[in-house]
Amino acid sequence: MTKQQMKVVAQAEHEMFCLRDLLEGSVPAKVMNRAYEYVIKQDLLSVLRETPLTHQQLSVLTPQRRPLDFLYRLWLKTEYSHIDALRSAVRRETRRIYLKRQTEAFRKEHPMG
Repeated sequence: MTKQQMKVVAQAEHEMFCLRDLLEGSVPAKVMNRAYEYVIKQDLLSVLRETPLTHQQLSVLTPQRRPLDFLYRLWLKTEYSHIDALRSAVRRETRRIYLKRQTEAFRKEHPMG
């Protein structure tokens, strides 16, 4: 991880700490209203920590005072959502299990050797 990326990650970690601190001192209704934001920002922070950022990405993120909030606002503008990712995972994994069961049933009905 480059020094520039470490700086961005440190800023994002500070943002996450502040958000967590704010939510821990809030009434449950406020926490519930911001739960999606918290989860997405936590995931974005993981991406920042685990993914080497390109020069282009760093040139956009470095000047941001709040890079995590910046990325969250960009995420909200995309047409992709967690629901899309979950829908895809459910479809893929249930299909995988179904095919495995079908294969096992076929092998049971038609033993080889």
